[in-house]
Amino acid sequence: MERAHGQFAALKTLADDQIAVPSEKHADLVRIAHSLSGAGGTFGFPEVSRCAFELETALTAPDGRDQVAIQQHLARLIAELESALA
Repeated sequence: MERAHGQFAALKTLADDQIAVPSEKHADLVRIAHSLSGAGGTFGFPEVSRCAFELETALTAPDGRDQVAIQQHLARLIAELESALA
């Protein structure tokens, strides 16, 4: 849970930075999404896991970086984390 709080703060910072995920932050966002995808399922937060997986999938899609989809998935993940960590 402690790590999730740190990851939550990092996600909020990335989401607040700008509409498009800065290229230098892309790898960080993929790493956090991947970590939360596994941890959410392991610790009984399936919606966090699902949202994190969807974000990771959008970030690593072969068709490029669809910033609209990434921002939508990021917002959903942040909302789920807010609920889970409350």
